[in-house]
Amino acid sequence: MLSNSLKHSICIIGAGMSGLTTAYYLSKNPNFSIKVFEKNSNIGGRCVSDSYFNLIYDYGANFFNYSDASNAQLKENIINLIENELSL
Repeated sequence: MLSNSLKHSICIIGAGMSGLTTAYYLSKNPNFSIKVFEKNSNIGGRCVSDSYFNLIYDYGANFFNYSDASNAQLKENIINLIENELSL
């Protein structure tokens, strides 16, 4: 059991979908101080887009379906975490 008076530092390696989702859920606990480390200049892990001859190609975990209401809400929560809470 974690003491309510102590703040625990948690480091998450990788700002892909798993790392960002983990950071989001852990950030809801006021006893955790979260830091996300990413080696690349962009976040998203394998979920990236690239352009080639003016065409855009999506790579990675593009099977993540935002049409499901719970996934759409998770997407909004992760975006909020990135922009406002983690300052990424």
